[in-house]
Amino acid sequence: MGSWVNLGGSKTWPAPQGWLTENEWPGPPDDVLDSGTYSLGHFVDDNGDMHVTMTSQEDARTGIQITRSFDIPARGPNFSQTNSFRNHTSEARTWSIWEVAQIATKLSHYTEEKGYFLVECANLVEPRVLFNLVGDIEYFSTEKYIKVPVQDAIGKIGFTNAS
Repeated sequence: MGSWVNLGGSKTWPAPQGWLTENEWPGPPDDVLDSGTYSLGHFVDDNGDMHVTMTSQEDARTGIQITRSFDIPARGPNFSQTNSFRNHTSEARTWSIWEVAQIATKLSHYTEEKGYFLVECANLVEPRVLFNLVGDIEYFSTEKYIKVPVQDAIGKIGFTNAS
């Protein structure tokens, strides 16, 4: 991983990733979902909150179109993000939404709390730890969500019951 310099940012990919069958996403990179042009929509509501939607082109190989929506309040350090996939084929498809984020984990002078990710779940089943490369990824169950705080760890966890 020492040669992979990809600091900051967020992206949404389909999973599983692979190159062996048509049921795997052969990226990144690819010229539609990872590196392609996304359309942009945005508006500011009466409260001054901004709502931004980014939508990919339709990927001919997978049938997937990715939409990423952001709700950004006029004030405060928090925002919410919703990712969705749309199947543009007539075949039933099973894909998982894979959110990849690289973010600074040091506390800023704006807040004492580090950020976190909330994964809404249909029922609270423990996430599946796929691997821990550095440290152990910590997560916490709430009534409706799995909360994953930003932490000094590198790994991958999967949510078999994410809604």
